[in-house]
Amino acid sequence: NIAPYQELYISAKVYKRSINALRFAVFVDALAGTVEQPNYPFMVTPGAHEDSFPDTGGLGFSAATYMLPMSALLGVAVASMVIGRASDKVGRKPCILLCLYGTVVGCIIKYLFRFSFWPYCGFNFLNGLVSASVPVALAYAGDVNETKRDKDGEIGVLVGVSMLGSAGGGIVAILMETQGLFVVSLISFCSSLTLIYLFFIHMTL
Repeated sequence: NIAPYQELYISAKVYKRSINALRFAVFVDALAGTVEQPNYPFMVTPGAHEDSFPDTGGLGFSAATYMLPMSALLGVAVASMVIGRASDKVGRKPCILLCLYGTVVGCIIKYLFRFSFWPYCGFNFLNGLVSASVPVALAYAGDVNETKRDKDGEIGVLVGVSMLGSAGGGIVAILMETQGLFVVSLISFCSSLTLIYLFFIHMTL
């Protein structure tokens, strides 16, 4: 019998499906982390929109605008320092799935706390802790590609896909600006659920 991970090296089809699922995961993770950013100035301006925070917990406009993305990025920074080593021990797939499950739960919780600035920032930080799929994806690229050229090529693609996801998050927010400031989180929620299915079906790690 052939172990699932061995199929990556003998079946081009399995390899391609696995890599595509991984790229999509990186894209969605980046999209989820940036999809609300164009709305931050409106979110921290009380009365600017029906979904705006009623207050910003004592912070001024500039400080509050920076606090929102900083809380998420701080979580990502902490996670990035440990998730690569963790994936060495437990496997790449469990860590990627943890990021996806975390995004699903984080989107729900942030939506529920959308009217309270500091709790939202706190859950934004926690969501950042499970938004570190890129380090795991880069490690996976090193695992499944045999030559340095192939490894470097795939790493470049993953970084590019991450940047594309970041840009895509802003585009989605702009296209849905009339739907509400927080409804864009539903895009991340649905995309992550789809990815969880794809990972269970197609990804070998």
